[in-house]
Amino acid sequence: MDDKLKKTKIIAIVICCLAFVCLVTVIFQFVKLGNLKYRERELEAKSQALNEVIAEYNKEKNYYADREQYLDEYAHEVLNMSKEGEIWYTYR
Repeated sequence: MDDKLKKTKIIAIVICCLAFVCLVTVIFQFVKLGNLKYRERELEAKSQALNEVIAEYNKEKNYYADREQYLDEYAHEVLNMSKEGEIWYTYR
């Protein structure tokens, strides 16, 4: 009878230890999952910001791609050069 009681106690201790290890593992995995979700939100925000930068660069690229129009606007606005057939009026 004494051996049976010892075996039962040992089995109970082993089961408790395994349950504790499983509980610690589950808690660790939940913490890790929370950290990964936070990291995912950070990366999504960075991705959105980078997509906005890419869109802005594409806008600028398209603007500068039409070189003739860009140079014409630059000469007209910055260098105050007139277009052909354009008349400038000044007020005094």
